[in-house]
Amino acid sequence: MIQHIELLSVQFHGLERIVHGSKMTEHGDYIHYQRCKISLPTTAGYFSQAASFLSTVISLQRNILICFQKIQIMCEIVYQDAVHYLELPISNNEVFCREDTPESDTSSVTSTISVESNGDWCVGVKKQRITDLVNQKLAELCYG
Repeated sequence: MIQHIELLSVQFHGLERIVHGSKMTEHGDYIHYQRCKISLPTTAGYFSQAASFLSTVISLQRNILICFQKIQIMCEIVYQDAVHYLELPISNNEVFCREDTPESDTSSVTSTISVESNGDWCVGVKKQRITDLVNQKLAELCYG
């Protein structure tokens, strides 16, 4: 899920600002790049340079808010998944008790799936389910 987040850092050199970015690709590689270089004008009359500086600051703030929204969506989906799959199935009464089951039975039921492989399988399914939900929600996120 980290490939949805872009990390930004700003280096200050006097009146000059250098914005660097980092992002993880789908293949697990990291890309580091210089996003922009801006400087604040010291004299009057350089309005285009001042406007460029202000638009860069606004863009940084917007990027931070978008990344924060993405992190909130990811955390919300993980939380909702945990709550949803811990709920007791109310509609299926046979899960907890059956009238024709004796109170105690000497026979035991054996499973062909080991606990380790079952646990790994469950974790893999949960991870894929959460990843799919995150991808779906982030695709719906409007940057407008």
